[in-house]
Amino acid sequence: YCAEGFIGYPQCVMKRDCDPACMYGSCDFTSGTCSCPANRKGTLCEECAWGYSGSECSPAGLLSSASGFGRLLFFGLVIGGFYALCCTALGASLIKSLSRRSNQYEAYSRLNQDVDLFDGDDSNILEVEPSSPGAGFSD
Repeated sequence: YCAEGFIGYPQCVMKRDCDPACMYGSCDFTSGTCSCPANRKGTLCEECAWGYSGSECSPAGLLSSASGFGRLLFFGLVIGGFYALCCTALGASLIKSLSRRSNQYEAYSRLNQDVDLFDGDDSNILEVEPSSPGAGFSD
């Protein structure tokens, strides 16, 4: 054990109090400085660390730390992006390319593109017979 006023057996270094006392962290008695939690900074852990805000230094949201101009800029970008996607030719082609079906259906769609299935004429219908494996191939 260390003598009174010393800590850290077996080295037994002199205990140093944090003066003034830490506001939110804990005192490191070997150095006499405050050890702050991740959401605090400063000599006495009195400030919020980057990415934290408010009286409790809670994680900051995307807009909570933004200034008035920053918020305006953010919402302007969101509205501009929405407009570009929904109301321009470039946006329409982007949405069309993103919403395409997979390649296995594209060939079928192209094959039937010119066929009017609702005209009552069966001459445009392509009949496909099931085949056995290897049918139509010769060695």
